[in-house]
Amino acid sequence: MKGIQKQKLMTKKTELSYCKILQRKIYKLQLAIVSKKLRIWCLFLWYLSIAI
Repeated sequence: MKGIQKQKLMTKKTELSYCKILQRKIYKLQLAIVSKKLRIWCLFLWYLSIAI
């Protein structure tokens, strides 16, 4: 019985750490996407300022 409980606890811990890693990766991806959009927006504004 104790062995099974310990195993369940371990899987819970690994699941949690896996979720944290995934969240970090998603967060980094979102940051990359946002910075790309910002770059495009900056270029667009820069282009507008030249055009005007």
